[in-house]
Amino acid sequence: MRNNCESLMLLLVDDDSVVADLLSSWLATAGVKSIVACSGRDAIDKFRRTAFSAVVLDLDLGAPPDGFGVLEAIRAENLDIPVIMMSGMASAGVKENALQKGARAFLDKPFHPERLLRLLIKSTSGNTAGWK
Repeated sequence: MRNNCESLMLLLVDDDSVVADLLSSWLATAGVKSIVACSGRDAIDKFRRTAFSAVVLDLDLGAPPDGFGVLEAIRAENLDIPVIMMSGMASAGVKENALQKGARAFLDKPFHPERLLRLLIKSTSGNTAGWK
């Protein structure tokens, strides 16, 4: 899978720096470069300054804006960039809302990083068959 990942630049957004750093490190072993943002404001700022291949976005960021606010800001500037949302406490309704607002997929925490990697490859290759 490494060859499919080496050109990816990911914005990884999670207010839990341990989770963000672990995911970033694991993805780096697969060749994915990432920049971590630990707040919604930081995520929006970094998104505006850097060209990313995809965004992985936690729903609960501890302070406004939350994941939905960040998703809205991203979609106001770029309708096409793949956004994969994640949460440890999301109901089916919240997940559906995320997908309706423009997320390509929603992951329940905890998840195996390999699943995230597969979603990233699929979302950046243009193959949207079998989402969610």
